[in-house]
Order: sequence, then C-alpha cells, then structure tokens
Amino acid sequence: MARLVKDGTNLGIKPFLVPINDGKAMPLPDRGGSAPVRHSITTFNHVFISRSSLLQRDTPKRGNVTKRLDYLMAIWCVAIGTLALSATTIPFLARTACTVAMYSKRRHVGRAPSNSVPIIHFVSQYAPILTAFAQSFVLAEFYNFAMQKFTDNSVDFRVRHGIAACFKAIALRYVRDANMLVERCGAQGLFKYNGMSELHGITIAEGDVLALSIRKARRPRARSFHNANIHITKSREKLKGG
Repeated sequence: MARLVKDGTNLGIKPFLVPINDGKAMPLPDRGGSAPVRHSITTFNHVFISRSSLLQRDTPKRGNVTKRLDYLMAIWCVAIGTLALSATTIPFLARTACTVAMYSKRRHVGRAPSNSVPIIHFVSQYAPILTAFAQSFVLAEFYNFAMQKFTDNSVDFRVRHGIAACFKAIALRYVRDANMLVERCGAQGLFKYNGMSELHGITIAEGDVLALSIRKARRPRARSFHNANIHITKSREKLKGG
C-alpha cells in the first residue's frame, strides 16, 4: 500500500504490486528445525514501479466517494478473509467437542475398576462439550446467513463488512470459551495429533476482535444499518414461517 500522488494531488492510499525479489534483495528462507509464523511487514522507500503495478484504477473524488471509502473499496478482499478465515472455527469447534467427548467416555474414575464410571457422567465434563456442539451448529447457521448477505450486492458493502465482523467476533468468542475443553483432557489436550491446541492459535491470529468491535460500535452507519436491520428482520420472519 502506498500513497498515490498525481501532479502534486494526493489521490489517497492505493494498492500496488511490487516484486520482492530482484535477484539480489530477497526474503530469507525458512529456518530449519523450527515453525516460524509466516507473517511479516515489508517496507519500500524510493522504489520505482511501473504504471501497470497499480492494482486499482485511478478513482477521482466524486460525490460522496471519499478517500477513505475509496481505500476501503480497494481492500475489499480483507472483508472476504474476515468471513472465510473465521468460518474455519466451525469444523474446529465441532471436531474438538467430538474428540473430548470420545476421550471422556473412555476415561474412567473410581476406587475400583468395578465401581468406576466414565468422566463424561460429570456435569463439569459434559456441559462444555454439549455447549461447544450447540455453538458449532449455531455458527453454521449464522455463517449461511452472513454469506447470503455478504454476497448480496444490493446491500451496502460497509454493512456487509459489518456483518462479517460480527460473525468473526462471535465465532472467536465461542472458540475462546471452548479452550476449556483442552483442559478437560489433561496433558492429552496438548498433543498435536488431537488438533485442539490449534483453537488457541486461531484466537491469537485473529486477535484484533476487540478493537474491531469497538470501532464498529462507535462509527455506526445509521441509514445503512437500518436498511440491513430491515433485511435481517425479514429473514428472521421467513425462518420462523418455514
């Protein structure tokens, strides 16, 4: 991302395609024997790029199209990632609940083998399992609704981004609550083949939910969200009628 200046006029921040390997300067290879996070920020200073590197055509300011709105339209793929990446929590949540349920049925406690009972009989064990199962079904339905609204071009794209952000916030909240399932399995909850520790990694990777939620709450789009509320109300009535 860089600021585009044309004839001394600031046209706002635009996306550019810049090569990161010129035969001399290039990214370093991955370190062996480790699992580094493949996240990085690359900066450029006084780098000459061709006109074809601009990924978005020059959009002059007109009507209610501001520089900020133009910038948001340029990074519209971010909203897609918000919804798509958060959707991965649905199978993770269901799989983790199933794994913990099977483990809880297999592990027994008691004074003697003849008097032992599975730990899934205890409410402290089966309550979070059933909660996680129920939340996975709720998230699946919420995802279908959010995807339907997100792909509706008649809805303002800012509203669609808000719906995606709401889904992300709720999904990651459920995942954080489901982290207690790992504790119900003891040391086996940390084994890599169980895949339960990945839940915690998802919440860390998508950890900007609080700031995103505060920003959405403090800068509401009254008319747009009012129209979205009408659509949501009609959808709820349709579901109740079905």
